[in-house]
Amino acid sequence: RLMGKPVCFILAISFFGICSLFSSDIAYYLHRWFSLIAVISLFTIFREFFSTKSMAGRYLIRIGKQTLPIYLFHFFILLLLSTFAADLIDPFIRLINNTLVEIAIVGLLSVMVLEVVLWFDSKLSKWTAVHKLIYSY
Repeated sequence: RLMGKPVCFILAISFFGICSLFSSDIAYYLHRWFSLIAVISLFTIFREFFSTKSMAGRYLIRIGKQTLPIYLFHFFILLLLSTFAADLIDPFIRLINNTLVEIAIVGLLSVMVLEVVLWFDSKLSKWTAVHKLIYSY
């Protein structure tokens, strides 16, 4: 592995330190180099995170193989969710003022919708006539 998480953390601190403390030409070029190294280190961390050895990578491969049913049916699942659960969820959403909590809630809802769509597609594939009618093969 080229660069680890500590290197990325040190580069981020150095990057913000140079940006806030200096405003000369040297700081401008250092800013460019640190931003390039930070981007490279982030891509190496993402590559490691999304490899087929990690759970996230295997999950993304599973989702990538099932894009057609997700594309076809996610609207209906979201419509059912917004119709029946909007009254229950809306008061809690108004209380949340933290961006990280909102990101976590949206991520969990997205995974839930994906899993419901894939479950529905697995049940639908048992009915061959309906499955052929929907997917036209």
